[in-house]
Amino acid sequence: MAKVRLKNPQWANFSSYVGVTKFEKGVSVDHVSVREAQLIGSIMAVEIIEDDGSIHNGGLAQLQVDGRGMQAPVEKKKLMASDTFNTPEEIEVPDVVFNAKEPTAPSEEDKVSEDLEKMVEDHEAQMQAEKVSAPQRLYERDELEAIADENGITSLREIGENLGVKSNSIETLIHKILKAQRGK
Repeated sequence: MAKVRLKNPQWANFSSYVGVTKFEKGVSVDHVSVREAQLIGSIMAVEIIEDDGSIHNGGLAQLQVDGRGMQAPVEKKKLMASDTFNTPEEIEVPDVVFNAKEPTAPSEEDKVSEDLEKMVEDHEAQMQAEKVSAPQRLYERDELEAIADENGITSLREIGENLGVKSNSIETLIHKILKAQRGK
């Protein structure tokens, strides 16, 4: 246990409490635990005054600096051969009997479902191929503005959808379409 002194000159005449620790003229009245000194040191600069009169810097940062040269304790344990090698043991397992039904031929409904799934997959693949292979028309700003004047934002949204852009504003949608066409 030691006393704590506040290092900052503004706290030199401090006479009140910091937490549960009472100070008179910047020095703790009673002895302070190491933990309490570290807590106070974490919010302001402090010095620890030991009982023998030695003074050292306080706070958690100083604790880390003081401990940087310390070696971590190493515990050596003697390994036994039985710790590293496990010998396999024979285990007797009872026979397992399954009460499952014999496999049956797929029903007509299953065949229709499989055919439908295949048709959907083929259609999606075809649509994707058409999207990739179809050349995209390049629009100028005045063309897009004319489309918006004629058909409204709905037509611009169709154009934007092909380029992967969306917006709620005609002006912003035109800007995004032009930017997408340039590849930026």
